[in-house]
Amino acid sequence: MSRFAAKEVLFVAHRGGRGDAWPTENTLLAFERARSQGATAIELDAREAADGVVVFHDATIASLSLDHDPRLVSQLTLSELSRVDLVKGGAIPSLADTLDWADANDVSINIEFKRDVPSRVSLVSSVVKMVVNRAGDYLFSSFDPGIVAMLAVRAPKVRRALLTSRDQKSAAPLHLLSRKAWLSGVNLERNQTDPALIAALRARGLGVGVWTVNEVVEARALIAAGANWIISDEAMALKAAISPT
Repeated sequence: MSRFAAKEVLFVAHRGGRGDAWPTENTLLAFERARSQGATAIELDAREAADGVVVFHDATIASLSLDHDPRLVSQLTLSELSRVDLVKGGAIPSLADTLDWADANDVSINIEFKRDVPSRVSLVSSVVKMVVNRAGDYLFSSFDPGIVAMLAVRAPKVRRALLTSRDQKSAAPLHLLSRKAWLSGVNLERNQTDPALIAALRARGLGVGVWTVNEVVEARALIAAGANWIISDEAMALKAAISPT
């Protein structure tokens, strides 16, 4: 059974982990740090490079490169991206290498499909081809309902979650349209979660994840309201504070 469908609340390491004590986010160094602390699930961002799929959040590499390089991820090859000097060490990994690591270490992966990419169809196609013959535990997610719908058609056996945020004008209608016919769950932003919404989604048989939760009191309230997984920058510290035994 997928960890994203288990009865026990799952703590998911957001981009592997973030903060002063962490290596650069979305790198294998960050993912391995989370795993070494006990994380069994990691959230990451996927977008296309010039010749494959890479794990990186932004459209440009400026935010994490030492020299604030303004080039677009989509214009660089996987080899070029792997050689970028990052602010806190590590290297930008390909999604394929990351999935190899996850599968070898029995780590579940929430893959967020970025929507600010040259071709959403191409990104979906590339990732689906990459995972179709793998036996890993994956959750696909995106803010773009079109991407999620494509995934429902192209990879119906892989669990899918719609991402929504408080500032998203279409969030409320999308919550109403969220059904098991095309979704496994919904990943809600932490400041748009009220118990009634969580209960309504759960009543339809959907899993509910919440991002990005870093406070113990808030996490406890969300779990009490029925959240199934908590996405956190400090996932294992949060879990230890809530379930110390």
